Amino acid sequence: MVCGLRSLFRSPLILLLCLSATLITSCSSCSRPSPPLPVPPATVPRIRVLLVDGAKTAQVAVRGAYEVRTVNGAAATPGPLAQGDKLSARNIRTDGIDLVVDDLLRTSQPIEIVPDRVPVELNGRRYRGSLQVSLFRGSLRIVNVIDLEGYLRGVVPAEVPPKWPAAALEAQAIAARTYALARLAQTASRPFDVYATVTDQAYSGYEGEANGTDDAVAATAGLVLHYRDKLFTAYYSACCGGHTADGRIVFRDRSPLPPAPMWGAPCGYCNSAPRFRWSVRIPLKDAAAKLGEPNLTGIALLDVRPDGRPADIRLVPSKGPNVILSAQGFRERLRLWSTLFTARADGADFVFDGFGWGHGVGLCQWGAYGMAKAGKSRDEILAKYYPGATLARAYAVNRQQ
Repeated sequence: MVCGLRSLFRSPLILLLCLSATLITSCSSCSRPSPPLPVPPATVPRIRVLLVDGAKTAQVAVRGAYEVRTVNGAAATPGPLAQGDKLSARNIRTDGIDLVVDDLLRTSQPIEIVPDRVPVELNGRRYRGSLQVSLFRGSLRIVNVIDLEGYLRGVVPAEVPPKWPAAALEAQAIAARTYALARLAQTASRPFDVYATVTDQAYSGYEGEANGTDDAVAATAGLVLHYRDKLFTAYYSACCGGHTADGRIVFRDRSPLPPAPMWGAPCGYCNSAPRFRWSVRIPLKDAAAKLGEPNLTGIALLDVRPDGRPADIRLVPSKGPNVILSAQGFRERLRLWSTLFTARADGADFVFDGFGWGHGVGLCQWGAYGMAKAGKSRDEILAKYYPGATLARAYAVNRQQ
C-alpha cells in the first residue's frame, strides 16, 4: 500500500481525495496511439493487476490479432477457444455458472484474452498485456497480466504529474518498482498480485502513459531499493508535512514491519504541496457517527511522536469504557488529510489543524519534487526518504521487438 498523490491509502473512504489528486496530475493521453507493442523481455517479471471484481458484465475488444485461451492451458480441446484478426467490442457476462462472451464462446473455465502486440481494451480503456477473466462468487474477476516495466508505465503517471522534473519521476519509478516486487513476493498463492487502486498503487494502464514518466521508467529499468541486501515494501505518500512518519507506528498491524529506511526523517522540501497545511472542522455528532461511538463527548491524542503524530486516539464517551483507535484508523474514518494534526473542541465541533497529505511513510512526493527543483539528484532524493537503503538491480532489461 502506498499513499501518493493519486493513491492516498488503503481505505476506500479516501477515493474522494484521489479525485482531487487526479485534477492535479491528469494528462491528456487518452488518444495515445497504439503501434505494434514491443515483446516484453523474458527477464522481466509479470504482475497480475486486479481491474474488475464483483461485476456481472464488462466489455472487451482488441484492435488487432488475438486469441482466447483457457487459463493454464486447461482447454477441453487443443488450441485456442477463439481467435481472429480483430475482436470487435463484445460483452462478457456471467449467469453465475459460465462465462459468456456474446456470440463468441461460453465456458465454465477461466479464460485469457491475449492480443498480438496491441493493447487489449476493457470497458473502453486500453491495457498492455493480456486479460484473465474468471468467476469468483458468481461474478466476474478480471486481471491484467503484464510485464512489470509495462505496469510501471501506467503507475508512475497515475501517482505524480508526468511533467515533474526527471529526478523526481525516476525516484518515484524506483519506489513503485520496489513496492511492486515486494508485493509479488507476498502473493504467489493469490489469484492476483496488486489492486489497480489506492489499495496498492494507482494504475492507469496504457491510456495514462506519458513521455516524461515513460522516460523515467526506462532510465531506471530493473532498479529497486534494498536494505541490508533485502527488498522491502517501499511506501510513499503525497506530502509528509515536514517530517516523514515512522512506519512501525503507522503500519504496526502489518508483517513484516517497515525497516529502518521508513522510521521517519526530516523533509523540509514539501511546503509547496496543496495540503502542506490544512484545517478541518467536524461537528461532534458527525464525528460520533463516523467513529461508531454515539455517546462521544471528547477525544485525546495518545503517545505523540517526535514528529508530532499521535500513535493512537482515545474516544471518550459519556457512558461506557473509553475506546482506543490507531491514529491511522481514526484518520480513515474521519477522512482527515493525514495523522499529523492537533485537535481541539470549539463549541459543538472538533477542529483538526494539521500538516501533510497521506500516511507520511517513506518517500514524500512533493518533497521529491521540491528536491528535484532545487537541483538534487534521484539518488539524493531516495537517500533522504529511505535513509540507509541502497540501489540494486533486480533484473536486466534488454529490450526486444
